[in-house]
Amino acid sequence: MKKIILFLVLIIGIFLRLYKLDLIPPGVNPDEASTGYNAYSLLKTGKDRYGEEFPIAFRSLGTYILPLYTYLTVIPTAFFGPTIFSVRFISAFSSILLLFVTTLLSFEIKKITVTTRVLIVLFLSISPWAVNFGRGGHEISLSSTLFITSIFLFIKSVSNPKWIIPTLLLAGISASTYYTERYLILITLPLLIWMFKDHFIHHKKYLLIGLAIFVISQLPQLTLIKSDAFSRRIEQVNYLNDQPFNNNLLNLNNSALDRAIFILGEFTSHYLEYFSPRSLFFDPDPQNARSIPDISVFYSWMVIPFFFGIKFLLQNRSDPKIKILILLLIVGTIPAALTKDPFYSLRGLSFLWVLTAVIAVGTGYLINSITIKLISIGLIILLVVISCVSLYNSYFILLKHERSDNYGYEYGELINRLKSYYDKKVVIDDGRTPGVHVWIPFYGKLDPRKFQLQIDDQIRNNYYNNIDLDKETKIDNLEIRSINWINDIYEDGILVGDPLAISIEQAKEHKLDFLFEIKGLNGQIKLIAYTTNPKVKCEEGLRKGLYNPKCLDFK
Repeated sequence: MKKIILFLVLIIGIFLRLYKLDLIPPGVNPDEASTGYNAYSLLKTGKDRYGEEFPIAFRSLGTYILPLYTYLTVIPTAFFGPTIFSVRFISAFSSILLLFVTTLLSFEIKKITVTTRVLIVLFLSISPWAVNFGRGGHEISLSSTLFITSIFLFIKSVSNPKWIIPTLLLAGISASTYYTERYLILITLPLLIWMFKDHFIHHKKYLLIGLAIFVISQLPQLTLIKSDAFSRRIEQVNYLNDQPFNNNLLNLNNSALDRAIFILGEFTSHYLEYFSPRSLFFDPDPQNARSIPDISVFYSWMVIPFFFGIKFLLQNRSDPKIKILILLLIVGTIPAALTKDPFYSLRGLSFLWVLTAVIAVGTGYLINSITIKLISIGLIILLVVISCVSLYNSYFILLKHERSDNYGYEYGELINRLKSYYDKKVVIDDGRTPGVHVWIPFYGKLDPRKFQLQIDDQIRNNYYNNIDLDKETKIDNLEIRSINWINDIYEDGILVGDPLAISIEQAKEHKLDFLFEIKGLNGQIKLIAYTTNPKVKCEEGLRKGLYNPKCLDFK
């Protein structure tokens, strides 16, 4: 019976990760668009959109992205084209794979009951964090799955040392997939090997082979160690450099002690924030782009079994496999706690996976304490149903209306509208939205070869050290840049921008004619398109004694 229930739980988890995957979230965020268009470019040309052949790290939006997720995305892109589904497929597949890995891992821990094993998979299937990030085109979903799978294999290696070889192979691959796992692995692996040193000292051969494979897997990234591509992302998000210190300690001397106090204080507060019930069970993630409306990382009711789960782990800390979970719980937030954001759920997925197991263990502990089984079963069913209804309402209904701004929904609509104006020059303003430079090529399925041709030589010749944002993109009749009010109004074409980029007053002043507007799913106007009237503008200029060389075209 419990096997049937486990099978149904897995079906629920798969459904929640694949249902309307291409529609919810509504569009792609800039990182997803960048990954999707790079995968399309690799498929068509063997180069990324900047013309770099098979990059070791992908240049993107002022930083660099580790490569594995993008390369794997080439596979679904080959079958489904450069679509939203293709961008998210590897993430969704990884999240589904994690359900199966978690099922297998749970059977390795003998201290927990069969009921608790089912609860672990159930909670992983329906937890807001797991559904949210499992449906987004994020490298972290793949990376955390690889990391947790390596932990599963490590647990198996405690019984059979040969498993340490694939353990370290997957750990190495995970370290080349997302920055959090890169540092988490460097912290976790030495501690795990040290914890079980008495076991591995008798099986040095397998350990040394595994370590050699791990080092080899890191060689491609190590070739970039002196470049911005290796360190840029870390420099952007950590508080160990001078700027955060100076911003926060202007009233103190710039001494080593002051710096140590500042770093210790930041780390402690950020580390503890990841264990805060408020952050985990009550408040959504502070950033809209990585949160679900009205839901925290976990459901609010899970706060009670969370504490009982911690109690269970402490009571059974002598068990070697429970020790591994405790270790992951302790070190899992260290990489995230070293970044500027007090709570950033995306950087803590492996940690949240452990917490999910802890909550399930605590729930199992509470169930066993209820003597009347029908009451405990009924209570769990009620809580799961309420949770699923809440998840459906917040994620599958509210999110597309409240978060569409983060996914460039309006630019997908813009591409569809502009298909009727292929013969006109179109200028799309990018003043406040750098993501336009990837949204338009991705949604428009623009030819990567043409994108590559307009790349500046400073980028092409210094790919791994040039982190400047794209200033201008020009493909066919489309130009993505800031509107030039001196020249663009004297050319026959279309100007597109948000209501701040092209105000009503500017439209009147420059004799623009309204063409169409695009509203977001929340009903607000996001983009407005106007046609220029160069002849009228020139005639007005002549009356006022003004002159523009482009007016010669209309004489």
